[in-house]
Amino acid sequence: MRAGSMTGKGAAWASRWLIADRTDGRMDVLTIDGGGDLVLPVFSFREEAEMYACLQPGMPDWEPREFSPGELASVLRGPLSGVARVALDPLPEACDGNLLGLLCVRRNAFVGALVGEGRDFAPATSQKTL
Repeated sequence: MRAGSMTGKGAAWASRWLIADRTDGRMDVLTIDGGGDLVLPVFSFREEAEMYACLQPGMPDWEPREFSPGELASVLRGPLSGVARVALDPLPEACDGNLLGLLCVRRNAFVGALVGEGRDFAPATSQKTL
């Protein structure tokens, strides 16, 4: 495992927070448009998710919901399997431009890390390494 990596056997994963709406007896999870593909904003802390939701106009019923690593992997493999990338702790202003790509990892790499498959996060955009 490389220094700074969040994967590998024994990697400790805490719960993560998504923004969800529970109207009409079902739960909808917030996704954002990442320039043609769906992006799931995932937050490390409830306060970050609350701030994000508060800064989004027209989202009065949306609130943070805690997901265990297993629940999050299950949701990304099931109902949110159409999500292409995961944005880690995004700020609302970063989700409107080129900065979003810097905050994202591919869904499959993120799920692999959650379930301990030993994959490192792969960049969500193809950028030349210096």
